[in-house]
Amino acid sequence: MTMFSVEQLGFTVDGEINDRYEFPLQLDLDRENGKYLSPDADRSVRNLYTLHSVLVHSGGVHGGHYYAFIRPTLSDQWYKFDDERVTKEDLKRALEEQYGGEEELPQTNPGFNNTPFKFTKYSNAYMLVYIRESDKDKIICNVDEKDIAEHLRERLKKEQEEKEHKKKEKAEAHLYTIIKVARDEDLAEQIGRDVYFDLVDHDKVRSFRIQKQMPFNLFKEEVAKEFGIPVQFQRFWLWAKRQNHTYRPNRPLTPMEETQSVNVFCLLMLLYVLSFSNFVEQALMRCCLNICWFKLVTNILKFHLVKIVDYLFQLAEKFYFTALILVGQLREVSNKVHNAELKLFLEVERGPELRSVAPPDKTKDDILLFFKLYDPEKEVLRYVGRLFVKSSGKPVEVLMKLNAMAGYAPEEDIELYEEIKFDPSVMCEPIDKQYTFRSSQLEDGDIICFQKPPPIESSEHFRYPDVPSFLDYVHTRQVVHFRALDKPKEDDFSLEMSKLYTYDDVVERVAQQLGLDDPSKIRLTPHNCYSQQPKPHHIKYRGLDHLSDMLVHYNQTSDILYYEVLDIPLPELQGLKTLKVAFHHASKEEVVVHTIRLPKQSTVGDVINDLKTKVFPPSEKIENINDQYWTLRAEEVDLSSPLFILLMVLMIPEEEKNIGPHDRLIHVYHFTKDTAQNQMQIQNFGEPFFLVIREGETLAEIKVRIQKKLLVPDEEFAKWKFAFLSLGRPDYLQDSDIVSSRFQRRDVYGAWEQYLGLEHSDSSPKRSYTTNPNRHTFEKPVRIYN
Repeated sequence: MTMFSVEQLGFTVDGEINDRYEFPLQLDLDRENGKYLSPDADRSVRNLYTLHSVLVHSGGVHGGHYYAFIRPTLSDQWYKFDDERVTKEDLKRALEEQYGGEEELPQTNPGFNNTPFKFTKYSNAYMLVYIRESDKDKIICNVDEKDIAEHLRERLKKEQEEKEHKKKEKAEAHLYTIIKVARDEDLAEQIGRDVYFDLVDHDKVRSFRIQKQMPFNLFKEEVAKEFGIPVQFQRFWLWAKRQNHTYRPNRPLTPMEETQSVNVFCLLMLLYVLSFSNFVEQALMRCCLNICWFKLVTNILKFHLVKIVDYLFQLAEKFYFTALILVGQLREVSNKVHNAELKLFLEVERGPELRSVAPPDKTKDDILLFFKLYDPEKEVLRYVGRLFVKSSGKPVEVLMKLNAMAGYAPEEDIELYEEIKFDPSVMCEPIDKQYTFRSSQLEDGDIICFQKPPPIESSEHFRYPDVPSFLDYVHTRQVVHFRALDKPKEDDFSLEMSKLYTYDDVVERVAQQLGLDDPSKIRLTPHNCYSQQPKPHHIKYRGLDHLSDMLVHYNQTSDILYYEVLDIPLPELQGLKTLKVAFHHASKEEVVVHTIRLPKQSTVGDVINDLKTKVFPPSEKIENINDQYWTLRAEEVDLSSPLFILLMVLMIPEEEKNIGPHDRLIHVYHFTKDTAQNQMQIQNFGEPFFLVIREGETLAEIKVRIQKKLLVPDEEFAKWKFAFLSLGRPDYLQDSDIVSSRFQRRDVYGAWEQYLGLEHSDSSPKRSYTTNPNRHTFEKPVRIYN
C-alpha cells in the first residue's frame, strides 16, 4: 500500500494553493523503465497500483473539514465517510470533482452572457492511498476483532459507550432537570473578578442533574453529600428576575414546598421568575398555597402542564382577575418547563469555629440583605457577607456589624449605597443611615455597597472616589487593543478605557503610552470586523464623540484600533492635501517618490514650485500642466483617507517640446485582459507615458519609436498587440492604420478617456507607492496632462 500527499494543497503565507491536479484510477510505476521507483524498490513484482481512497480537505489555510472517499473492496462502488455519516458516491464525485482548480457554473441565460462564471474550488484531494495489485488479497480481506490493535479496540469501545450514554441522556432528558446552587463561597469568589453587578454568574456554580420526580428533600441529601452541610442546616431561596432586569434571591422555600417533587417545584420557580407584578405574585401564592395548593399539584401530576390553563379557567369565577392574567403567562411556562433550570441560593449559617448551625426563623419583618465593600484607593469591589435586618430598623444600628465584616474599627465612619440596577445604565443611590430600611424601600435580596468616605484632601487623586462612579466605570469600560497601522496583525499594547471617553481622552491615553508630548499627532483608524484589516478611512480629528463610536462597525463592536504617529498635528494635516509624486527622469530608470503637502486651495503652479525644490535642477523645467484637470482631482480625494493622490511627473522629451499644429500628444498604457470574472475586464499595469503622434503616421512607424523608447527586445516586442481604447473597450489596430485619425482633437478624461493600449503579459513585479503596505493598493496613478 502506498500513500501520496497531493502537493496541490500546499500552504503558503497568503493562503492555500488549489491548483488543478489530476490523478489516475490506476498508477503504473513500472512505466518508462521504472523511473518513478525508488532505488531500493522491489522490481521483481509488478508495480501496478489501484486507487483505494481519497482524503479530501475542504476549506482554507485557517480551518476546514476533512472527509474521505473509499472503496473498501476495490469494487466500482465508492463510499463517502464524513464523520459519522457514510453515503454511496459515484466515480466522478470521488475522483474528478476532487482534482481542484476552477469550476464553471452552468449558464442560466446563454443568450445574454456567453462567458461562463468560474470560481475556485475549495474542496480537493489532500492525500491518495493506492494498493498494489499483487498485494490486494492480503490487504483487502476480512478483519476479525483480534486483528485490531488492543488500544484501538479499547478506544472504539469507550467511544461506543460514550455514544450510548449521550443517546440515553438525550432520550431521558425530559425526565431530568438541572438545579444550580449558589452559595456565599460563589459570591465571594466571583464578585470583583467576574461579576460586579448583581451577585453571581449561575453558569459558574455547582450544578446538579436531578430526576424531576425526585422529592426535594432527597435532593437536599445530595447537597449534603456534595457540600458537607447537614440537611437540617440548609435553607434554599428562590431567585427572581425583577422588572428592572436584576436577578436576586427573593424568598426562602417553605417546609410545605420542600415536600413536593422537583417537577412541581420547577413549575413554581418558573412562575415566580416571570416578570409578574407584586400583586400577581402575591395573588398566585394565595391561590396556589392557601386555597387550592393540593388540588393544583394533583392536576400537575395527573395531567399535562397545558391542562393547568383549562383548570385556571375553572377557577376564574372565584379568582377571576388573577386567572385572566396568569393564563397567558402559563402558556409560555408550559413551553419552557421541559427545559427548565432551577436556580437556588443556599443559605448556611455559621456558628462557633465556623460550624454549620440551623438558620434563624424568618419573620415578615426580617429582610435578607447582601453587602459589598469598595476600596477607592485600590479600586476593588468585593463581597463581604449578608445580614438579616428588621425592616423597621435603621442602617445606623448595623454599622458595627458592617465594620466587623470589612475589618474596620467598630466606630469607623462608612457610606452606604443601594445597588439598584445596571441596565441600560447604572443606578446606585446613597442610603440615609437614619431612615428605616422600610422607608428606603429595601427588601429581601437587595444589595448594599459601602465604603470609607475618601479624605477630602486626597479625593481628587482617586479616579473613582465612590461606589456610583466606580460602577459607572465598570459598566462602560472597554479593553482596547492598539496596533501600529504599519503592522496591522500585531497587538502593540492594550489600554483599559471607558466607552464614554471622548476623542481627546483616547488620544491622550495613547500618547501617554507612547511617551509623546503632543497627543494631536496621534491619528487613529478603526477596525473592519469582516476583513480583519484597518478601515480605509482614518478617524478625523474629533470626528467621533466617544470611544464606543470608534469601535462600531455596522452591527458589530470591535476592540481594536490602529494608530500612527504623524510628523505634524492632525488638525493641521487635515487642512492640507497630501500628494505622492512619482518623478520619472528622462535618462534614469529609477522612479523617486516624493510626498508633498499643500493647502487645499493650492494650484498646480504651487505643486510645481514645491517640486522644483525637491527634484528639478534649476536648468530643467516642468510646464504646460492642465490646471483644470488638477482641480477636478483635488475635489475627488478626501485627505481623511489613507489613499493619497499619486501624481506621475515626467520630464518633457525634446520631441514633445515643439509639437506642431497637427500633432497630437496621446496617452499610452500597458494592459492585459482579465477573463477570470463573468466578463472581460481591462487591467492596466506598469508606467503610463505620453507619446507624440504625427498626422498621417501609421502604427508601424509608431511601433518603431515605442520599441526604441521602452528598449524592448525584438522577440518579445513581436508578441505585443496595439489597440485604441475608449470606455474600456479595445479596438485592435493594424500596422497600416493611421493612428491620429482615431483620437479626438481635445482631451477627454474619466470613463471617456482615450488612449493607445499596449497589450502584453505583465512580467514585472507590482510596486506599491502607498505608505501602508497592508492596503494592497498597487499603482494606479492620477496623471497630470499637458
